[in-house]
Amino acid sequence: MTGIGGKTAIVTGAGAGIGRATAITLAVAGAKVMVTDINADTAASTASEIAAKGGEAEHFRTDVSKSPDVASLFARTISKFGSLEIMVNNAAVISNFYVVDLAEEEWDRVHSVNLRGTFLCTKAAAKQMIAQGKGGKIVNIASEAGKAPFATGAHYSASKAGVIAFTRAVAHELAPYGINVNSVCPGNVDTAFFRKSTQDEASIFGITEQERLNFYTSVIPLKRYAAPQDIANAVAFLCSDEASYVTGEDFNVTGGSTMY
Repeated sequence: MTGIGGKTAIVTGAGAGIGRATAITLAVAGAKVMVTDINADTAASTASEIAAKGGEAEHFRTDVSKSPDVASLFARTISKFGSLEIMVNNAAVISNFYVVDLAEEEWDRVHSVNLRGTFLCTKAAAKQMIAQGKGGKIVNIASEAGKAPFATGAHYSASKAGVIAFTRAVAHELAPYGINVNSVCPGNVDTAFFRKSTQDEASIFGITEQERLNFYTSVIPLKRYAAPQDIANAVAFLCSDEASYVTGEDFNVTGGSTMY
């Protein structure tokens, strides 16, 4: 893919899973990557792996739900790399509760990271890209759950549906500046994030974890979970010149399960 080399990218939630795979993929394609995560150790680990592969990366701890943290992240990125052309909003949290058992504080926690964090980082990235006057790419990691919500995930599904709608609105606003804004909607991705959620669902439903995993596999036409790399490949495409005419889209990477 062309148009990634030499550009600067920020990837949030890049300490593990989809974020880690995305940061490494962009770096291998030639981007200078600011690896950020709320866990400083995992962010450092991703940056070290990028360096081992011959890429360029810096790591920085960020709580994307906090405005001062986001401001510090962008200041550090511009100080280190001088510009910003790619923003990937991947940081997210999940939990499982029936709505009657869902505490207001937990609703707020999930939305503060998944939706507020996406808003804060997108706002900062848009300001920087507009000031630079050279366009840019913003990719928000939404979820299949934003289109097909699931029991015990009302708060998570609502946050990801919000990311999809937010993406479309911002794509309208930033198109005149040559900034493409898209979301990627993963299905079930084989990560610790997914496994923990599946364990929690199974416990709530009174079934085994394997029974829940079997259900998920049964509704995926390709009969496998995504690997983090599958999602990273889609993100990299949307960050490339090949996707220059794509904006405001919610890109499904679900093994076909969204057909249902």
